[in-house]
Amino acid sequence: MTEGMRKKLIPLLQKMGYDEQDAEGWFNLGRQLFDEYKLDEAEVAYRAVVELEPANADAWRDLGATFFLRNRNDEAETAFKTGIQCEPTDADLWYNLGCVYNADDRIDEAVEAFQSALEYNPEDPDILCNLGTVLRVAGKNHEAESMLKGAIEIRPDNVVPWLNLIQLLYAEEREEEAERMYDDALIRAPEIEHFIDSITDLITKKQEEDE
Repeated sequence: MTEGMRKKLIPLLQKMGYDEQDAEGWFNLGRQLFDEYKLDEAEVAYRAVVELEPANADAWRDLGATFFLRNRNDEAETAFKTGIQCEPTDADLWYNLGCVYNADDRIDEAVEAFQSALEYNPEDPDILCNLGTVLRVAGKNHEAESMLKGAIEIRPDNVVPWLNLIQLLYAEEREEEAERMYDDALIRAPEIEHFIDSITDLITKKQEEDE
């Protein structure tokens, strides 16, 4: 199937001004197909890139993304790890690997991958948020709180770190801080109002556990 699809893609490649031995052309075609969410075709294009340029870390990253979005996590892990071998300081590859581990509930490995991503891109709010989230799941609340606050400081309109931080505070019985945090979030990330049910459920569950 891959070979047949590759032949079908060659006219598109040629229309873009490339021939089938041009790795850059396959990469650009892969990006176009990925943006159109034609993931099977994008996979074929990115496979062509890594055949021509086995050390192309960007192609391994994007190939891994096509796998991950189709729940082919083992293949995604392999692609991201191969990319990291090519470019060990690529924060995006470490971040994507962390996402695979998190999806597979491999929390300790996810923490390590996100920490590596943060080392190479310390101001990325998505890395901070995801690291904070998995640290919270791992029970490392102090570290998680620091990461989540960092994510909020950089991108205050993102609801996800607010929700995780509020959940953390309630879990630690810091209700007044959690309520202040929610009031602050309503101003800085108004969409959090749509998640009030999940917060209410958390409070109810906590109260039931305390009774």
